[in-house]
Amino acid sequence: MMNNRTVHALEFSNRIARQTSREAAGSELASLTEDFGYTSFVLASFRNADSTLAPNVLATSWAREWQTRYKQQNYILDDPVVARARTATAPFHWREVRKHGRISPRGEQILAEARSFDMPDGIFVPIFGRRGLAGALALGGRVAKTKQSEMKALHLAGIYAFERFLNLADEKPSERSDLTCRELECLHWTAAGKTSAEIADRLGISRHTADWYLKEAARKLNALNRTHAVVIAYRKGLIA
Repeated sequence: MMNNRTVHALEFSNRIARQTSREAAGSELASLTEDFGYTSFVLASFRNADSTLAPNVLATSWAREWQTRYKQQNYILDDPVVARARTATAPFHWREVRKHGRISPRGEQILAEARSFDMPDGIFVPIFGRRGLAGALALGGRVAKTKQSEMKALHLAGIYAFERFLNLADEKPSERSDLTCRELECLHWTAAGKTSAEIADRLGISRHTADWYLKEAARKLNALNRTHAVVIAYRKGLIA
């Protein structure tokens, strides 16, 4: 027999499809968040398939200060929850990231700051498209127990919410580039003024490999050099 949360998530999937405005759909998402014992949410799409470098926030109830800080500080590059999401295939609790390797000092800082905004834990729901990770729904708040059946129902609800918000925003997951995640990361750090050696150190790769990623990115974008590639990537919305 299905419990209340599972039923609510399945009912949400039906209700969200009928909403005709982002405001109404956002209210439904806020109610779903509360049903699962959390206090805030963020729903985002990724402009380039299978890369989290350029998120587009479709809906959120995050505190404005946290939204601004997260974006301005480029926290998405070092957020251990997002890093875990790149290899996850199903929803997971934020607290599980500690089971998957060491968290960097900056990653620990991000988690600590999230706690200061009353988000010590949460659930991350990856949403996949034809070419990989296309978006995500994240619920944040106090630690809440969630059954496996509830996580599966939440995954379905997240997919429905994602598709509805894309339709309301008249946005489709981007198919504009064949750049890999690593190529986009190298372009991002080049745009930030980093040298190949600095990029290599940042990503844990060799300088030769960093140069190769940038060369491939320039080739795929029909750019004359890495600087030109950065300009094109900005214009296409592949990096922000």
